[in-house]
Amino acid sequence: MRAHREDKRLARDVLKGDRSALRTFFETHYGPVYRYCLQRVPEADAEEVATETLRHAIRRIETYRGEAALSPGSTGWPGAS
Repeated sequence: MRAHREDKRLARDVLKGDRSALRTFFETHYGPVYRYCLQRVPEADAEEVATETLRHAIRRIETYRGEAALSPGSTGWPGAS
């Protein structure tokens, strides 16, 4: 549950335009998203797909309700439905 509170705080700060929070979000989630992409797209495309996935998540960060961990593949991931 503590992680969810921290995720919710991070999402709120990203939404406010906090550049440090945005950097933390990207640094925290890029590796897992990239590894996920490597399993599903050609290696040459994985970096672009991972970056675009994070951009999409950031554009949809306001949909994150804090009910689940903020992690790729979870129902808590912004824009997941």
